[in-house]
Amino acid sequence: MMSFTIEQLQTNFDQTIDFVKTSKPLTITQDSQPMAMLLSFKEGSELLRLRHVVRLEDYFAARLKNHPQGVSELSMDDMNKLVAELRP
Repeated sequence: MMSFTIEQLQTNFDQTIDFVKTSKPLTITQDSQPMAMLLSFKEGSELLRLRHVVRLEDYFAARLKNHPQGVSELSMDDMNKLVAELRP
């Protein structure tokens, strides 16, 4: 993965954006330490989608662990409680 310093990014922002749109993610460094990553909108959107999928999988795995054994269907009350828990 390529890396640019913050100064290089500021000086060549247009070219940097063009690079990221057509290539791989770019690491941005400060004092030789990685500080941020710049990637295309498409890649960023996919990463966010995957993060949400993992969170949902974790949530449902935890719910399944706490689910009573031998119960094959949720009642309407159970479904309403789940919906209420998920609302912001």
